[in-house]
Amino acid sequence: MKIKLFSPQAIFELGKRSGQEDAIFPAMGAASDLDSLYIVCDGMGGHEKGEVASSTVVNAMAEFLFQNTSPEEPLSDALFNEALDYAYQKLDAIDNGDPKKPGTTLTFLYFHRHGCTLAHIGDSRIYHIRPEERKVLYRSRDHSVVYDLYLAGEIEYDEMNKQPNKNVITKAMMPGKDNRQFANIVHVSDIKPDDYFYLCTDGMLEMMSDGEIVDILADNISDEQKRQRLIEATKDNKDNHSAYLIHIDEVTVERYDKNLPDNEAEMMAKSKRRVDNENDTVVQLQNVAPATQQSYRTTQQTQPYHSQQTQPAPEEQPHYTKKEQTKNVSRRSLLIPILTTAALLMILAGVYFTCGGKDDKKEVLKDPVEENVEKKDSVKHERDTMNIAGGETATSALPSPSGDLPTPKQEEKKEEKKPETAETTPSGENSNTENLTPPTHQPETTPERPAAPAATTETPAPAAPATNPTPQPAETPAPPQGPRSVIPDE
Repeated sequence: MKIKLFSPQAIFELGKRSGQEDAIFPAMGAASDLDSLYIVCDGMGGHEKGEVASSTVVNAMAEFLFQNTSPEEPLSDALFNEALDYAYQKLDAIDNGDPKKPGTTLTFLYFHRHGCTLAHIGDSRIYHIRPEERKVLYRSRDHSVVYDLYLAGEIEYDEMNKQPNKNVITKAMMPGKDNRQFANIVHVSDIKPDDYFYLCTDGMLEMMSDGEIVDILADNISDEQKRQRLIEATKDNKDNHSAYLIHIDEVTVERYDKNLPDNEAEMMAKSKRRVDNENDTVVQLQNVAPATQQSYRTTQQTQPYHSQQTQPAPEEQPHYTKKEQTKNVSRRSLLIPILTTAALLMILAGVYFTCGGKDDKKEVLKDPVEENVEKKDSVKHERDTMNIAGGETATSALPSPSGDLPTPKQEEKKEEKKPETAETTPSGENSNTENLTPPTHQPETTPERPAAPAATTETPAPAAPATNPTPQPAETPAPPQGPRSVIPDE
């Protein structure tokens, strides 16, 4: 966005002090509508060289920013902190080792392409006021004891100026590395024509409330007349009082302006006292984003282009109470674990349906030992069935359950079935009874039994032994069925 200003109005009053400890930039009478940087500092009253500390910080911040920034480019938090560190180094240079260190407050305003950046340390304040709505859009939080009491609910806002310790601050810029304090940084993009930014020291607020400031700025008079009314309202203040009043003339909306960071309303909500009444804690959430430490230039490169569009009117923007904000945050925090659990359940279901039925379809391989036992039982059952049906002869034809060689008993039965041959005469008489030798069979497995004795008185010759006798088993052989002779009976 492009921001055009009216001529800025500076206030630089001595008050009832003997010396001026405040410092402003640009210097009194040097500001113009082309300036983009405005600083107001209040030297710490009662400290040595308070005016030196305030002028040192003002000049150091301006010097660093003019050398390292341009109004055409956004100001990042990192670059602002570098400028702040440079100012601290300048404070260290003026330190003479006195235990009572010089110090100062800081209020900072810098206009750039993405709006403006506000920062402060101490009890000097920054206001963003929209007169047409008679509304304070932003008021910086004082770093002071009385403001902490106000936030804690111990005193009312209007009672802060009546407290005896109202000038005791909790943050200030002082020399020494142990005294480093960081500034509260606020980014503002909700800027409209006729808005006011008001930077002032605490001396301007001794006898003036926020309502009176809004009334003066909302009055239909010139900016110079408004400046004079502010001075008249604070002429009896005891402290130095200085300020800058910056009036917005025109605002030209450009691309990316819709998504620019703006945490002004968030910081304003933190500066309010927490009370039970929800109406006192209304927070405008539109265009609210937390301050980041990243450069605006990086944000600009990553954001997509959007069509030129102005921001909606404040009446159209939704408002939420603190209770509704808590509910929305809790709902968002619960949504992530619910979605994660649902995703895990879907993955587990997919794995189950993909791999669940494969084990049932696999064929179960039998153990070889169990298969052999089952085979033996089957053969035994078949043998028993055949014994019942056909007797021993049918059973003997079955194979051995164990797959071994036939038993000797089976071999003997087979041998008995073989017929014995002999040379006989047609008439049935033996042709040579004197030298008759019984026929010999030579099986490979069992020896031949001796033939039956002849009817004559001569003793027959012994039978020839088998060529390949096999050892007889210990089992008792079956009894012979009777002698079989090749000699016919006489």
